[in-house]
Amino acid sequence: MASGSPETDSLTFCLAQLAAAKENPESDTVVRALLALRMRHIQRPGGIERFRTRGGLQPLLALVASCARAVEGGTGVRSSRKNLLDLVLSVLANCCTEEGCRVQVRLLGGIFPLVSILASVNVESIQNRAARALGNLAVDPDSSNIIHESGVVSNLVQILKTTQDSNCLQSAIRALRNLADTPTHRLNLARHGVVKPIAETLSSEDLALATAGARAIAALTKTCSPDCAEQLSATDGVAKLVALAGHAKRTIKDSVLAALANICAQGFMRPTIGSAGGIGLLVEEVRAEPPSTVTLLYVRALCLCCREAVNRARLREARGLELLLALLKDGRYHIAHTRIVMAFLNFLYDEVALDYLQNHGLVPLLVAQLEALTQASQKSAALEEEDDDDDGPQAASYDFPSEWNRRPDAEVAQAGESSSFLSLRSYLLSEGYIASPGDLSPQWSPDSGGPELEAQDLLGSASSPPCHQFECPGPSEECPLLFAPDSRTETSPFIPSEDTQLALLLNGPTTEEAEERAPVENMDPIKEHSLLQTPMNCSSATGPPEERQPFQSPSVAQDSTSETCLPQKGLCHEWKTPTSCRRRRTKCRSVSSSSEGFSSFSEAPAAVSTPIPESVLGNTLSSSLQQILLNSVSPHSASSSICQTEEWGPETPILLLLSRFSQVLDPSLTLVTKPVLQSLLCYVAFWPKPSPRCFRLLHRLTCNPNCLEAFVRNYGVSHIHHRLVLGLPAPGEECQKQVTQMSEGRMKELGEALLRNLSVQAESPFGVGTLTHLLLSGTEAERTACAVSLPLICRKEMLIQKLLLEGGGLRLMLESLARSEDPLFIFTAADSIVILLGGSMQQEAKYELQIPDSSHSNQHAAKRARKDPDGGCRYQHLLEAGQTDVKFQLDSGDVMSAIRAKMSAMSEVFRAMLEGGYLESWQTLIPICDIPLPAFRLVLHFLHGCQSRDCPTVLDLHCVTMEEDFRSSALAPALAAADRFLLPGLRSLVENVICETYMCLSNLHAVYTFSEHHGNAVLRRRCLCYLLQPEHEPRARGESLERLLQAAEDLSTLVDDLHGVVTECLGGRNGRSKFPLLCSSSSK
Repeated sequence: MASGSPETDSLTFCLAQLAAAKENPESDTVVRALLALRMRHIQRPGGIERFRTRGGLQPLLALVASCARAVEGGTGVRSSRKNLLDLVLSVLANCCTEEGCRVQVRLLGGIFPLVSILASVNVESIQNRAARALGNLAVDPDSSNIIHESGVVSNLVQILKTTQDSNCLQSAIRALRNLADTPTHRLNLARHGVVKPIAETLSSEDLALATAGARAIAALTKTCSPDCAEQLSATDGVAKLVALAGHAKRTIKDSVLAALANICAQGFMRPTIGSAGGIGLLVEEVRAEPPSTVTLLYVRALCLCCREAVNRARLREARGLELLLALLKDGRYHIAHTRIVMAFLNFLYDEVALDYLQNHGLVPLLVAQLEALTQASQKSAALEEEDDDDDGPQAASYDFPSEWNRRPDAEVAQAGESSSFLSLRSYLLSEGYIASPGDLSPQWSPDSGGPELEAQDLLGSASSPPCHQFECPGPSEECPLLFAPDSRTETSPFIPSEDTQLALLLNGPTTEEAEERAPVENMDPIKEHSLLQTPMNCSSATGPPEERQPFQSPSVAQDSTSETCLPQKGLCHEWKTPTSCRRRRTKCRSVSSSSEGFSSFSEAPAAVSTPIPESVLGNTLSSSLQQILLNSVSPHSASSSICQTEEWGPETPILLLLSRFSQVLDPSLTLVTKPVLQSLLCYVAFWPKPSPRCFRLLHRLTCNPNCLEAFVRNYGVSHIHHRLVLGLPAPGEECQKQVTQMSEGRMKELGEALLRNLSVQAESPFGVGTLTHLLLSGTEAERTACAVSLPLICRKEMLIQKLLLEGGGLRLMLESLARSEDPLFIFTAADSIVILLGGSMQQEAKYELQIPDSSHSNQHAAKRARKDPDGGCRYQHLLEAGQTDVKFQLDSGDVMSAIRAKMSAMSEVFRAMLEGGYLESWQTLIPICDIPLPAFRLVLHFLHGCQSRDCPTVLDLHCVTMEEDFRSSALAPALAAADRFLLPGLRSLVENVICETYMCLSNLHAVYTFSEHHGNAVLRRRCLCYLLQPEHEPRARGESLERLLQAAEDLSTLVDDLHGVVTECLGGRNGRSKFPLLCSSSSK
């Protein structure tokens, strides 16, 4: 052919030949024009666009439609027609690589002729070009919808099954890959069985074909459906993908890893992926990639693989825990942090993993997340939960498959026992969870219901809650429970201990009482059977509460852990029919720590129904708080109202993990630290609706004797009292959300309960020894913390006397207080001193401050008026009678008259001045320097008998307001004048006026520094007595003490004064000790 002739070099000529092809489509001119279009015109830059804009698509599509009609008419495909069709389809396929051409072909109806050709022609070259054209068109979403509706997918699948041509196979696979652009389209493709033939090409020796297959599998497995996963499993596709993962070509490797990560969304496929080595590949890939390019899809896959026990072991062996922990520490992957925490939740009873996570800093990361969530919650009344769990019910753990995620029954029957079941059973045997292979039946399923479900659910591994947008038609959403080994060793710290303090809380009724509550002979025989020996069981009875029989496995330990049941979002607490389950499935995501339980605590299992003794919790706890704290030792007892109202929130996985860490023998090193305690208390105080799980966590820590020293050393006692009992924020949190009155009362009740727990520990022999050792042998910081904490948790007078007074704890606390610049420490120390003094300070204040009642003052004034009808200002009466014989001139030039005899009789200073051998003794006008007129006038009035409010000059002292500056008011000069002229009566009068009408927390520091400057020890003491009165608002008292510390001239004198006030008040006036009770002091 003269394909290079000058005629065909013209695009206009070629287009003209296409337009004339209707009459003779098989002419040589048309063929030459098509060849020129394919080889030259559309290959040039911008050639396809020029071809389209010149109107070349319409005659080209007309030629395709003509060929399609000829094929449909049964005329067959002659050799010339075959060549023509090859050329036309080749040109069309090339044109469809341009977006504008794809749109125009769709608008001109060019898709259906291609479908007809593909369905009617069995020539591989034509099928290849038609599939390539459809694949290019499928890039456009609208075109993809039309192609799916045309039914051509089955034809493409048939090509995959029949043809052996590599190019044709690649074109068909590429078309199917482009058609897998939406979840709906991928489901349609899976229903047509496209995955199985494509998966078979993965083992092809043709590298290009294997590459096309891998890319197609990666696209088809996005939002991997059960059909897609089953077809892969049927062809051993996972093993083929893993074999291809080591290929040097990056395209193949990326496609394979993406496919493996996508397949992890199906629970029944994850054991196969793990056994094939897929977990190790994903771990190595994430570790090898630079941090900026890590694919979150791989991280999601690793997190999903943590839901099966066998895969958790493989992940741990592949150092996957180290990788996930590193990602959790990196803020660049904050999107995946919630999922990673959920993955760690699956290791709740893997003691080796928990040891590793705890030792490598998981707790600080959890605490930081909890603190960030708490801060975010303050910006809105209800924190929107980050709904990142879009995995669906098929992604649930396959350890115990449900109707959503198990293999088809035919496949299970054919295989006898699936590989995942065998792997799980082997793992359970190796770990000691089951005694023999017969303890676990492969025919078990959750559909069996009844008590079998309650026993077997304990094997369910922790999995993230099912997606709320999927409706659960049956019991598949039953809460999966975590299991723990029945045989407990003493080597791992993650085995709850049976210490005496916790046993006091956990001991249940006697065996006889238990038998009365749940007689064995009345139980259904099937309820006595348990497949596994587990730490606890959950009741799944569906009948009314009064008909349920409490059931508990004989292997339940008395130190049963508190957060064994992993709540789930969208949980149905009970289920009978699919309809009822769907009706109860709501967005609120209320959760329970058990699938079904008892309606009240009286119906709880016998081993955990004993109430907490009053010696621990006192008798002031409300029933609701007692139920919350009881749940800390009986999680499976409750489908109580408390557990049923616990909601799944963004903080729930964090609290579950922290709660699990709190169940070790000594959690103080990780959990009883300042950051952890501050975050937990901040969560309780500021979260819109804090979870009772946090209450139980704090309760468990305060009941653990091993945590007492850490609570004291890290000021945990003071933080509890400050945050919960007083309900005050830390410095810098003034603008935070205020809690409601109801929540304030509940927080105070919780705080008092926690302090009682610590008090029980502190007053035990072990606690006394711990506190004594800490105060006498610890560092200065530890001794100070111990001294601050003692008044809050110690009620023994002898211990207070020994540690605080004789042991020097009080003085050490006061010296640290004087040196501190931390407002929080100043506040806590002041609060601790006030609690230490308690009621004794009130009696002391009444004596020291001499604050008279206004009604009594008025009565005394009336009595004085009756006795002295000439009452009023006595000095003024003397002046009017003309009895003065001496005058005093001030620096201001003012002259004041007086009676010499009165002055000498009332003041030793004036006696020496007026009757001694001094110059003033014979002067009639005596100069007085350095004293203001109001102060000297008050001195003259006092010396002449004016000591009550009847005198206007004395009354002026009572008119000084608290807002006035002390030094510029009338009080300070009057007090200085009383000291100058040695008038103790006047000084006492002015001091009483100061304490009665002027002194307040805002000006106390000014009064104290003035008295310090003038050496007035009595007024200094009265200032401190006023400061330590219990009725003051704690925060205002702390701020006043902070100002006092900043203003005091001699801090050692202030320390001595405080020490003297406290020791004298503790000793009492009558030699009686006055130590406050914890409950009374904490309630002030």
